[in-house]
Amino acid sequence: MAPAGRGPAPRLSQSTVLFSGLLLVGCGGSGGSPSLPSAQNRHPAPPPIVAVASGTILTFVSAETERPVAGARVTVGGAAPRTYSTDASGRITLGEARFVGDSLEVAAEGFLDRRTLFRSATELSFTLWPRANHDGLTEQVTAELAYTPGAYCCPAEGRLGSMPLRRPRSGVILQVSLASSLRTDFWRKASEWAIDMVNAANAGRVLFEYVESPASGASPGPRLEVVADAQVCGSPTAVACFDGVQDSQGYLVGGRIVLPLPGYFEEVARFWGPEPALVTLAHEMGHASGLQHSTADGIMCVRDGSSLARSFYLREGGFSRTERLMVGLLHARRAGNAFPDDDTRARSSDGGGSRGVTCTLTARDLS
Repeated sequence: MAPAGRGPAPRLSQSTVLFSGLLLVGCGGSGGSPSLPSAQNRHPAPPPIVAVASGTILTFVSAETERPVAGARVTVGGAAPRTYSTDASGRITLGEARFVGDSLEVAAEGFLDRRTLFRSATELSFTLWPRANHDGLTEQVTAELAYTPGAYCCPAEGRLGSMPLRRPRSGVILQVSLASSLRTDFWRKASEWAIDMVNAANAGRVLFEYVESPASGASPGPRLEVVADAQVCGSPTAVACFDGVQDSQGYLVGGRIVLPLPGYFEEVARFWGPEPALVTLAHEMGHASGLQHSTADGIMCVRDGSSLARSFYLREGGFSRTERLMVGLLHARRAGNAFPDDDTRARSSDGGGSRGVTCTLTARDLS
């Protein structure tokens, strides 16, 4: 019977009754108010994992020259933050152990400020990204070539440095194949020339390899297919684009180079030779290598919406020294590194297709 002055006693659901019984059993069924175990007791926090022990020597070198960087200011975070200065050999000796996830920040004259994390006991040498050099590298060129979506550069339209770094994994072989409509002597030769150029720029970090048809199987590896489509990445006026694909960690695993319907570049070659087709393929393979667009002279050069790569190729015969250096710098960083040089928030992506990089090429650019 319900107590006087109150409505009917609320009826407990079966799940509520079961849960109440479990609480009593957990407390031994004794009298008094049962109490839940604390969250700490139910799920004790795992102990921190030591990344580097006290007394460990860390080394800091230039990512361009591999020479030690003396006088760098190194701040290590954690329970007891501490700041060091590298010696003439680019080294510091840690006074305390550092744990996985502790921060590490480096500031040195002539280099971009670096922010990273302690991740493992094997990572004891850290490279620093040069701010500028005598070959044309500048902070803006770094932002353009490595961290600005190619579709928005150049000019960058307020998006300079807004994209996380993308690149293939080091050591992969990327198979390049032609769609059946492009398997002609003209495109085979252009592809082989372009592959030679991009392999020279990659210097063995990634190998592009022409195959007549892609390898089959459950895990065929990275692929880059050259196809022809009336809509080049959705644009009826563009003549080339790279539509890239990333894996679950954000590394490029190929994709497609999209060209206009067959016959366009063959017609162009009647007036200006095969170079426009060759340079266009090399430019798009540059995107597959992780390079974006830039205002600096080179194969990736785009200024005010116009590609200037062909004129550079005719003068220099390949990727610029700055572009080749940039490929090396990309491979010194994780995918997801943020401009100017910060991988503390680099995380796995959902993968899938990335946005196509549309490259506009006009008759004036090809002349």
